[in-house]
Amino acid sequence: MAPATEVTTRLANAARQRGFYVSFLLLFIVFAALEPANFLAPTNLRNIVMQAMPMAIIGTGLTIVLITGGIDISVGSTAFVGVAIAVQLILHDVLPIPLALLVAIAIGTLVGCLNGLAITRLGVNPLITTLAMMFVLRGIGQYVINNSSLMVHDDRIYDFGAGYVGPFPTAIIWGGLILVAGQMILAKTTFGRHAIAVGSNERGALASGVNVRRTKFLAYVICGVTASIGGVMWFSRSATVDPATGLGAEFVAVTVVVLGGTSMAGGEGSIIPGTLFGALMLAMLENGLIVSGADPYLFSIARAAVMFIAVFADAVRIRRRAARGRRIRTTDQRGGAPAPTLA
Repeated sequence: MAPATEVTTRLANAARQRGFYVSFLLLFIVFAALEPANFLAPTNLRNIVMQAMPMAIIGTGLTIVLITGGIDISVGSTAFVGVAIAVQLILHDVLPIPLALLVAIAIGTLVGCLNGLAITRLGVNPLITTLAMMFVLRGIGQYVINNSSLMVHDDRIYDFGAGYVGPFPTAIIWGGLILVAGQMILAKTTFGRHAIAVGSNERGALASGVNVRRTKFLAYVICGVTASIGGVMWFSRSATVDPATGLGAEFVAVTVVVLGGTSMAGGEGSIIPGTLFGALMLAMLENGLIVSGADPYLFSIARAAVMFIAVFADAVRIRRRAARGRRIRTTDQRGGAPAPTLA
């Protein structure tokens, strides 16, 4: 039988590795116990998943950016400006609905390119670049819609984010496809391996022949694409765009991604299950508060608490990883096993 200290260590390690999923399960049990009839209703559970999909999609690209060691806080404004322009194209009969929505995604792609170029070619700090882009895009979007609320009166709008294919909601279908594609890119492609390498040790990755600039650039392009798709999905659920569309979404997206285990220091994270479960947990929290009749003012407080816990947990992970790296270097200097090298 293992000594008590060894058992304790194993339990502590398991709690660190699986603590998020345990918290997810406990939160589910709490809401299920408070309002079993309403919370556990199949319709409500389906609504939680559908509610989580736009943020999970936005988080897909943001996860890749964070893994490279970057940050993008323009995703909410990217979602907004693409939809704002698409709505005007639809209302003025310039383009049919499908092409207008493709324009919104193309705008997100362009934003991702601009962010990537500013960061990789001009050497501007990612936080400053995307913060400036956030304000610029928000201003453009408000100008385009004249700072008012616009609605498209066409039932075809709902097909993308609120429709059904047989018994399956289109939001879940699209979200599932994008999440799986993002995880495959991250885990099964050369680009994904390079993204992890750049975030783990940029100098080491560069010395190993990784094109760091191209890797970071592509990460921001993907982030722009997924942000605009998330915006299209938001729009298709209500057929409405207003000045508050996507407002604050960048901070919720960061919370979702970090909550799912992606490190803000780079080099570590996953889209499935990480970002997906982060989005589900936040959606479940808000849904559970609504179902249980909580005061609406508690929503922001609860979201802020989750954000703080997620960032605090990530800070702990970063400190432990740094301490582990120092121990490896010390062992190497003393003639022990060589430090691992980048494959």
